Amino acid sequence: MATAATVPDQPFLCATPAPGRAYHPDGVELTYAAVRAEVLRLKDAYAEAGYGHGHRIALLFENRPEFFFHYLAANALGAGVVPVNPDYRHDELAYQMDHSAADLAVSVPERVGTLEAVARERANGPRRSRVPAWPLAAERRGLTPSAASSTHPAPPVGPRAACSATSTT
Repeated sequence: MATAATVPDQPFLCATPAPGRAYHPDGVELTYAAVRAEVLRLKDAYAEAGYGHGHRIALLFENRPEFFFHYLAANALGAGVVPVNPDYRHDELAYQMDHSAADLAVSVPERVGTLEAVARERANGPRRSRVPAWPLAAERRGLTPSAASSTHPAPPVGPRAACSATSTT
């Protein structure tokens, strides 16, 4: 925050062009001011949705720059971040979600189905808790820098009830 206040127009994060890449194929350069605005917006959305200190938020973002926005927003609220390996298959995701006790999973759209299957399995299992996926989709959620002007908050959910997991879809 101090750096964003001091040199707001300096680059914070750069992704070089990579034609054919699923995200930012033309590359992207994000300034401290742009990242600060997005982190604060996400922080408010997470807080409004009931997430904060003591919660665990799983992030499945491949190698996308947006990972940092969610990471910094969650940390600003005192939530723990559970980075998810994008190469994990169903059983590996189920294991990680079980053992991390993640309260929320935020994902790229391509992996939502896999995370939802894990969430259904966890909801039905004797020692599993419910953790549906929350997709990263600019059109629907306004969670990317290109949609930073969106006022669409995170889906409405409450905080964990007595430290048991709740989440959103």
